[in-house]
Amino acid sequence: MIAASKKITGKCPKRLIAMRPPNSWLPAVAGHQMKFIGLMLLAIMGCLSGLASGAGITWPSNQLLPTFSQPTPVIDTIDVSSASGPEYDLFASLEGLVNRTQPRVVCVSTGNGEGEYTWVTLHNLSPNLINGYSALLKYRTNFTGLVVTDPAQPDTLNLATTIAGVKNELICDPSLLPTLTNAPYSLPVVDDLRGQFSNNYQVYNYLYSNYWSRCTHRLMAGLE
Repeated sequence: MIAASKKITGKCPKRLIAMRPPNSWLPAVAGHQMKFIGLMLLAIMGCLSGLASGAGITWPSNQLLPTFSQPTPVIDTIDVSSASGPEYDLFASLEGLVNRTQPRVVCVSTGNGEGEYTWVTLHNLSPNLINGYSALLKYRTNFTGLVVTDPAQPDTLNLATTIAGVKNELICDPSLLPTLTNAPYSLPVVDDLRGQFSNNYQVYNYLYSNYWSRCTHRLMAGLE
């Protein structure tokens, strides 16, 4: 498991506790700082306890972090500088899922203090600018549908992050449903977390009971 959050007890974390499959790649490009760092971590590690290698990843037992496959030389680049918070989560989850077997998508932002294209340049990649919603259509075969968060319980974003990684779903705020469930996307809602929890303790109990055993426990990271 990788956990990226503030405290599980007490008030809700801003972003994110996450458990994600290890065969995902995401360069350290941050726009909305805490939120994106959390999403970066969630896209790198996570499910299938004991997994040491797979398509696009090698993770020996004596190695702290996994080694990912070589990125495609021309990488689809989503500029999230003006994206809303829900869109940021959506496109970052797409990025993590698509990049499992080979890094093909990257999100960049002018809000990144290291420079919008710094990490793309360091990896000697050529950016191909693509609209985030167009990327959903291009990479439709990489995800099964949507996991919908509950804005009344902010910690469901953390749960949704875990579910997204384990079940190949995209994180979806309810505000995006009218767009994503209709043409041309017509994405099904696979998991709907709205109205299921009364507090954050219930959220994390549900996460632990249903997904802990499906995540690797090799690494934990905390974000303050």
